[in-house]
Amino acid sequence: MVVMGSPGVGKSLFGLNWCLGIEQPSLLLSLDTDMPTQAARACSILAGVPQERVVGQPEVWAQYLDRKNLTCRMYDLALGTKELNELVLAEEEYWGVAPPLVIVDNVSNVVKDVGYDAYRSTFIGLQKVARLRKVGVVALHHVKRDSVVGQLSMHSGQYSGEQEAEVVLGLWRVCDALHVGVLKNRNGPSDPSGGLSYKFTLDHKTLRLERGLG
Repeated sequence: MVVMGSPGVGKSLFGLNWCLGIEQPSLLLSLDTDMPTQAARACSILAGVPQERVVGQPEVWAQYLDRKNLTCRMYDLALGTKELNELVLAEEEYWGVAPPLVIVDNVSNVVKDVGYDAYRSTFIGLQKVARLRKVGVVALHHVKRDSVVGQLSMHSGQYSGEQEAEVVLGLWRVCDALHVGVLKNRNGPSDPSGGLSYKFTLDHKTLRLERGLG
């Protein structure tokens, strides 16, 4: 799965909420957000408390995370797709089952060279990890747009992995609502123009995403 959106639209929060929400082993590989920030965000989302409160009491909330014994594991490692496959295998050995959700935030941190061939090779590599390990791999991907506001459609960005992905989601914002458009879905309904979308509300204090009406 590819999740496309402009920088700052909320892709990382979308991925983190998803990992924490499934309450199953999950893997979040991120070089976009450092680990202390990820931990603080996780506390806010899980406990429903404002981010400033968590940041102001780091020791208290570090103990909270220890007690939660999360099944969501986060890494800030620079890995290629081959190394990612080995990491997923290690997680499978640790948990006894393969993590059903693996999020890569973002694809540009996995690509070793700039150019169409390098990006396509990376998306093919992520596809192989998903099939070999039988896990859902979600690749968060920046697209070049002038604003985080405005409906997203297929082919909105260069090297978007749309050909290799089973599912392509597009994220855009309207006021405080995060819209998730199903642009491609090989096994279900979709609309490449962005007409099929789901709205989420973002609580800016707790960083929680909730399904909204519409």
